[in-house]
Amino acid sequence: MTRNNADFQQPITVYRGLYLTHTPAPNHPMGVHWTDNVDVARRFASYETADDPWAEGSDTPRSGMILEAQIHPDNEIKPGTKEHEDAQFNWGVGPEREEERTIRPGSPVRVTKHHYIKDGKIIRSEDVDYEGKA
Repeated sequence: MTRNNADFQQPITVYRGLYLTHTPAPNHPMGVHWTDNVDVARRFASYETADDPWAEGSDTPRSGMILEAQIHPDNEIKPGTKEHEDAQFNWGVGPEREEERTIRPGSPVRVTKHHYIKDGKIIRSEDVDYEGKA
């Protein structure tokens, strides 16, 4: 069977900011809340989000990491659909300013980079290659 080029879809690059400084456990879900904006993920990883009550004037850590990953476009929950409305209600999908890309739970996520954050800045990046689930 020959594959038609029209059937091929480029993967989408997404980012997830974590307050962690270690790689998530391989069998632990990586979460459904991602973004296509690395700066949004950086702010989440360093407690700089406006919604975070610990962000301003606290002594919380300003270190974390960003997962950079690839997902198949079919695994994203598309805005404007009933599925997306349900996700907003059930999972608290973020507002547009977060530039959230919501991934279906259990969908494969291919992590390709770790970006390490200290004092709100990316201080180091490393190439990785592993697959987990949203």
